[in-house]
Amino acid sequence: MQTYVLETDLALAVRTKDSIPYDSLSLRTSMNLMTHAKAIISGLLLLFFSTQGQSQCEYDLDENGVINYDGDVFYHITQYGIDSASYEGPYLFGDHNDNGVVDIRDLYNCLKYVGTSGSECAEVNEFSGNVMGLVLEEYLVHDTALYGAMDTIPAGSITYRLYLKVADPDDIVVGVYGDALAPLQISTSGEFFHVSSAQTGEVLFSPTGPQSSFYFAPVPTAEFTSWISIDGPPWINQSQCLYISSLEENWGESFSDGQDIFINSVVGGGWFDLDTWVPDVSEYPLLRTLGQFTVVGATDISGQLSVLIKPDGTGLNNPFEESEMLGFSLDNLAIFGCTDSEALNFDPEAEYNDGSCLLLGDIDGDGEITLDDLLVFIGNFGCISDCGPSDLNSDGVVNSLDLLILLGYFG
Repeated sequence: MQTYVLETDLALAVRTKDSIPYDSLSLRTSMNLMTHAKAIISGLLLLFFSTQGQSQCEYDLDENGVINYDGDVFYHITQYGIDSASYEGPYLFGDHNDNGVVDIRDLYNCLKYVGTSGSECAEVNEFSGNVMGLVLEEYLVHDTALYGAMDTIPAGSITYRLYLKVADPDDIVVGVYGDALAPLQISTSGEFFHVSSAQTGEVLFSPTGPQSSFYFAPVPTAEFTSWISIDGPPWINQSQCLYISSLEENWGESFSDGQDIFINSVVGGGWFDLDTWVPDVSEYPLLRTLGQFTVVGATDISGQLSVLIKPDGTGLNNPFEESEMLGFSLDNLAIFGCTDSEALNFDPEAEYNDGSCLLLGDIDGDGEITLDDLLVFIGNFGCISDCGPSDLNSDGVVNSLDLLILLGYFG
């Protein structure tokens, strides 16, 4: 087995509302996050703690009586990818499944216990039925070329968004993963677009994408750069997302270079949410955004991945559900549009409401008919040409007949 340095290429990208405003905090560790010596030191510290007899749970590595991110998850990350053959410390504490290496499954099993008491391992209830599958959206077809500072999205390119469908609006996605037992792949016959910096020409954002829509005006292509996520676009999402890979695969760098995401090593990799107790943020109640992928030079996209979620409303203590090798392709492309049968642009084939519904009388387009619409209407009263939505009966003018129609819908 290959020797890892954490000594893995631990590619960490952490985004948080408490970090530098509107900037991506990218910790590119590439063998620099922790040397092998530090991993050994952490092992010695854990060996010391383990002699204190304060905990009976194998995941409470720092023996402080509670399983948390700052200590226990961090210790798993410091040993991530290290195998027993190359490790020179006293004990490979993070290898809970005893396969000889601290892998993605060890890390994700630790995440299941976060927040629980370390005096004894809390019961984890395996659940099923809340993962409903993957949903692929054709988010935007680029009919014309879009020019950025140093790059171009060619005409004919397509931006897709990938979602996980869950059964309950409060279901939380903890992580996405892949390994040799359940490979993860997101691929295209073209390339995945990533926006470039005007100063350096290099990729501007990490795989977790831009942290603010501030970039969209000066760099128009930034809005459509490819990224991975847990629960929404990175400029809306306020959670903390970390992506992790081994030196053997380094899928984050490959993805940033426009290549496929492919994870099938024994160590594995993926991305996970550091706020597993915070409900996900999504514009669709039952969909969790897992990524955006702008395909250039082709139109196809397909793949498979595995997920770990925390279901809500099960009645069980500490429930978790794992679902492996969920697939997606253009064959199951979902239709997004207006699902309101009373709207002017109602689409009977739409499966998900994308907020595009146009209601007669909703002159300002905010989805409601209120005093604001009446004020806009009054401003257009008397119009005799190109009157827009104020011409409610489409007779070419805005007059008292339109006012009567508006009042009928008012409120």
